Amino acid sequence: MSESTLPIDIHTNKLLDWLISRRHCQKEWQHLLSEIRTKIKSAIQDMPPNASISQLLSGKYIEYSACLKIVDILAETEVNTKNIFGHYSSQRMKDWKEIIKMYEKDSIYLADWAQSLIRNVNYEVPSLKKQAMKCQQTIQECEKSAEDCAKQSNAYKHEYTLAANNLGITGQDIREELMSQLNNLPAKLDDIFADISQLSLVKDYYKTFLSFTLKKDKLDCLPVLCYLLEKGNTTYFEYRTGVVPDVIEEFKSTVCFSDENVSSADVGNDNIDFGDGIDLGDDTASIETPSTGNGDFVHIERDDLSQEQIDYGTEGDAINWDITSATNGDEIKGCDGPVGNIAKGEDAQTVLLNTTSRNELINELIEMEGFLDQRIYELRSDEDIVSSNQFQNAPPLLQLTTPDGVTAMLTVVKKLLTALTSPKMKVLYYMKDSSKYIENVSEKLKHIESLSERALNRSKLHESKRMVAIEEMRLIEPQIPVLIDQTRELQRKIESDISKRYKNRVVNIMGGIQVL
Repeated sequence: MSESTLPIDIHTNKLLDWLISRRHCQKEWQHLLSEIRTKIKSAIQDMPPNASISQLLSGKYIEYSACLKIVDILAETEVNTKNIFGHYSSQRMKDWKEIIKMYEKDSIYLADWAQSLIRNVNYEVPSLKKQAMKCQQTIQECEKSAEDCAKQSNAYKHEYTLAANNLGITGQDIREELMSQLNNLPAKLDDIFADISQLSLVKDYYKTFLSFTLKKDKLDCLPVLCYLLEKGNTTYFEYRTGVVPDVIEEFKSTVCFSDENVSSADVGNDNIDFGDGIDLGDDTASIETPSTGNGDFVHIERDDLSQEQIDYGTEGDAINWDITSATNGDEIKGCDGPVGNIAKGEDAQTVLLNTTSRNELINELIEMEGFLDQRIYELRSDEDIVSSNQFQNAPPLLQLTTPDGVTAMLTVVKKLLTALTSPKMKVLYYMKDSSKYIENVSEKLKHIESLSERALNRSKLHESKRMVAIEEMRLIEPQIPVLIDQTRELQRKIESDISKRYKNRVVNIMGGIQVL
């Protein structure tokens, strides 16, 4: 095989060094190229109005091939300046022909092409591809983040709606709706009281069972339930003293609103406690009575007052409780508690509205619930022969009540117990007994609502970033195939030019367009 048939293989990264080492280009070609650039900047200031020329000049970089095309176009536009010797008198044509000569001297155009090829292969095309991949990654990440934030916002909205539903409100005006619910508490308790009459049979069955098993005729059990069935939902004063009050001073709740925000400790927890964790055990002491406000009344113990301070009177049975003087010199305005037959403060509340008596009733219902559960198990147990023999002499109520009858009693008890201890009712109890509870609940709901809004805003922000990345991707993607085609054409011209210099030998530029 002769030398003329051997191909010339040149690696792209070594192309410029190869051209300089083979004396095709000079080492100072960049300095000469800068002079050509200066000449081009001057020449483009005086160009004829032509669409093709304007398109060529609009490119970022005017190289040797573009200069050749400009000269071809000027040959048509400046034809009138051609003399009989074939030369052009137009300064435009002279300037661009001079630029071409400067390019061709020492093959500066070839070095410029080689540098452009290396730059496109190693930097320009990979950079555009990297930008496109980054945009694609940003689009995917923003899309996922926007979706996650939207789901989080919907979750907070659902939590807000669920909390509002548990409170029995719509959530439009939290404070007003909570106050409206609180004002309806007595009516709700009256509705519950209307069903308490259904417990008469349960009460008789329970007391009969205890009387038979304990061998006692008089039992002090279920005091609140027995009172409600006998006297109704009267004032707590009457339940406590057994005396009907002559005057009932309307109880006023101490719940009030403040425009100031509650402390961060009050709203630190995002979840609203609806009281589901209250211990409703069998022991009556398991339900603690929360402290309650008593309006403007001042509680004074009779023993705390000296004999000189109180005039007990000497006529008839009338007693004058007026306070004539105080040890600190200040006037004592009143007292908390019954004075005569006057029911005020908590004594003016109904038995179901009063926290102490209501909790006692709840404990009694829990007590009966446990008893009925155990009784159903005993009645349905085939092996309980001892129990069957024991109840042969029992009262008819115990003997004739079937397991289904006891189950019906249990259903009634559970229904009333659920009505009294439902989350909505617990919230109303807390609101009645605490002046800060409504404010606390309102702030917690607003906090959940703000979390939903913030998550939604983050979702919109991610969506905005995604749209920006999509627009950037739309601008970058078309540039990649165009630049690859330009690089392919540039490599073809370099290979052709070098081939002519070596008697048309095959020239292969390695690691060029092939890697793209």
